[in-house]
Amino acid sequence: MTDSPALSAEYAAATEAHNAAQAAYDAKVKLYRAGKLSDAEYLAARKALEAATAIFDAAFDAEAARQERAEHEEALAKVAAEAAAQPSLFGKE
Repeated sequence: MTDSPALSAEYAAATEAHNAAQAAYDAKVKLYRAGKLSDAEYLAARKALEAATAIFDAAFDAEAARQERAEHEEALAKVAAEAAAQPSLFGKE
């Protein structure tokens, strides 16, 4: 098996957006726990993180399926190459 295929742009963007949303949420949690943020502001930050997480989860699933397809296609190509290298059952061709 060769190296894993490069990550898709969609997955990379979803990861970056999720990481940013997580960092923003973490900052808001600290402010909320310190009493410097209202319930509404905290809940808005939590909803933003939940939305980013949903997008990331969908991108992760799509990326996993894409990589699984690539691995499957690689395995099929290997089997086809091995079969082509075998002598014919019907004599010379």
